[in-house]
Amino acid sequence: MMSTAAVDPPSSGSRILTYNYLDLVFSPYGEYWRRIRKICVLEIFSVRRVESYRSIREEEVVKLINSISDHTTSSSSSVNLTEKLFAFMASITF
Repeated sequence: MMSTAAVDPPSSGSRILTYNYLDLVFSPYGEYWRRIRKICVLEIFSVRRVESYRSIREEEVVKLINSISDHTTSSSSSVNLTEKLFAFMASITF
């Protein structure tokens, strides 16, 4: 079954959040989309740029592991991994 999301008109919420569809995800395919994609590939997601954040990612993984370990040693309740992983993803994303 094919999704109809590709043919649905974009919502007004996405228009507002993306400054009138000026981001890579919501902008229509064309010259602007190709330029913004090229910038992302060459600048934002380049190997050099991704490697520059390696220490931050490693530090956040250590914090996650320590947080889980601290919880299991200090409490008999189960660990809410969803909460921990969401906090981890937010810490390396934002």
